[in-house]
Amino acid sequence: MSRELFRFKGGVHPPEHKTESNTRPVARAPVPPVLVIPVRQHIGNPAKPVVHVGQPVLKGQLIAAADGYISSAVHASTSGVISDIDLQPVAHVSGLPDLCITLVSDGRDEWIAHGPLDYQAMTPAALRLALRELGLAGLGGAVFPSAVKLDPGAAHPCHTLIINGGECEPWITCDEMLMRERADAILQGVTVMRHLLGCTDTLIGIEDNKPEAIAAMQTAATQLDFAVDVIAVPAIYPGGGAKQLIYTLTGKQVPSGKLSTDIGIQVFNVGTAYALARAVFQGEPLISRWVTVSGHVLRPQNFEVLIGTPIHTLIAHAGERSGATGVLMGGPMMGMTLPDLNAPVVKATNSILVKSAALFPPLPRALPASAVPAALTSARPNCSRRNCSASPRPAISGVPRNTICSTASNAAAAVMSVPAISPWLIIIATPKVKSGRARKRSARPTWPANDTSSVSSGWNAKKRKKPRNSRPKPRPSAPS
Repeated sequence: MSRELFRFKGGVHPPEHKTESNTRPVARAPVPPVLVIPVRQHIGNPAKPVVHVGQPVLKGQLIAAADGYISSAVHASTSGVISDIDLQPVAHVSGLPDLCITLVSDGRDEWIAHGPLDYQAMTPAALRLALRELGLAGLGGAVFPSAVKLDPGAAHPCHTLIINGGECEPWITCDEMLMRERADAILQGVTVMRHLLGCTDTLIGIEDNKPEAIAAMQTAATQLDFAVDVIAVPAIYPGGGAKQLIYTLTGKQVPSGKLSTDIGIQVFNVGTAYALARAVFQGEPLISRWVTVSGHVLRPQNFEVLIGTPIHTLIAHAGERSGATGVLMGGPMMGMTLPDLNAPVVKATNSILVKSAALFPPLPRALPASAVPAALTSARPNCSRRNCSASPRPAISGVPRNTICSTASNAAAAVMSVPAISPWLIIIATPKVKSGRARKRSARPTWPANDTSSVSSGWNAKKRKKPRNSRPKPRPSAPS
C-alpha cells in the first residue's frame, strides 16, 4: 500500500557523485600501528580516562568512562599499550587540539571477553545503562548519546520510530552500502529500539536514488514479526535531515524549540541501528564505523574503519593522488575542512572527501568597489524597497524593474555574471510583494522628474507631522 508523502519547502538538487564510491564492495581498513582516540566524540561531557600511560589494554576494553547523564564511554579499538594521554589534533572547525588517548597496537588485535546481552530480561533502565557503557552514540552526524535518545520519558510517549536512510549529502554512500550489505543487522537494532521506546509504528525512509538499498531493506523487513514500512522518498537536499524526513513521512512539523519526541516521534540513523545490534547481540562496544573515502583518490570506496585511525593513513589506503587542494570530513554541503590530517577517525566521521581544483574549483574573487561599472550606479526613481535611498539602476534580465534597487540588483548582477557558480547554489532574495490594502497603505509619493531629493528624505517628509496652528481649537464645554 502506497503512503502519502509530504513535500517540505525549499531544497536543491546538487550533483550526487554517489557512483564513484558505491560500485565497490566495502573493505576493512587495516589496523594502523598507532591509534589516537579522543575522549570527546559525542555531545555532552567528554569521557574521563580510566587508564594510565604504559598500561596494556585489549580490544574493546574501557579506556574512558562516561561522565554524567549526557555522555558516552570510549573503548580501545585494538589491543596494545597506552603510550600517551595528552592533547592531539582532532577534527574540529576551531583547529584546536583535544585530550586524546594514544594506543600503540601490538599487532594481535586481541578482544576482551564479551558476549550478547539478554535485552528482553533486562529492565529498560539497565539496558540503557549498558548501551551507555558500550559507547553507543548517534552516527548520523549529531553524535548524541543513544542511551538518552532511547529514554522516551513518561511525559512524551513515542508512538513512531523513524529510521533515517536518506543520506542526501553528495559523495557519501556509507549508509547506502550498509543497507545493501547489512540490512538484517540494521533491523535487529530496530527491534531493540522498538522494545525500549514502545513504538507502534516503524518507518524507514530511503531516498529513491538508492534502489538496491530499498530492495534489501524491504526483503529483510519481511522476516520480522512486526510491521516495518520501507518507504522511498524523493531525493532532494536536505531531505535526509531529521525534521525534513519527519515531515516528508508524516506531514507533522516539529515545533520551534521542541524535540521530535514532543510530538511522539524518534529518529535514528541506520548506522546507529547497526551499531546497536552489534552491541546487544554480540556485546561489542562502538569501536569502528563505515566511512566513505571519495573525491580525488585512486580508489573511492567505503571502509570499515577503527575509531582512532589517522585520516592520512585512510587516504593513503584509498590511493593518494597529487594535486589535492584540501580534505573535508563529511560532504560538500555540511562537511568541515580538516586543518590537520593527523586527526583521527571518530564516531562522527562518515566521509573523508579529498578535494582537487577540478572537482572543487576555487570561488571567484570578490569584485572591488572601484571596479564596479558606471552603468551599475545609474539612477532609477521607482525602487519598491521601503525607505531605500540607494541609487536606482537599469533592469536586469529576468528581474522586474520595479522590484529591485541598486543594492539588491548589484548582488543579482554579480551572481548572474559568474558562470563558475552552480545554478543550484544561486539564491536571490527579492522584496515581498504586497497586495490589496497593504499596497495602498504603503504607496509611495511621487515627485517631479527634476526633483533631486532622495527617496528616503521624500518619504520621511511625507510622513512628517504638520505643525499645529497657533490658535488651539476651543474645547466643548461640559454640560451644566
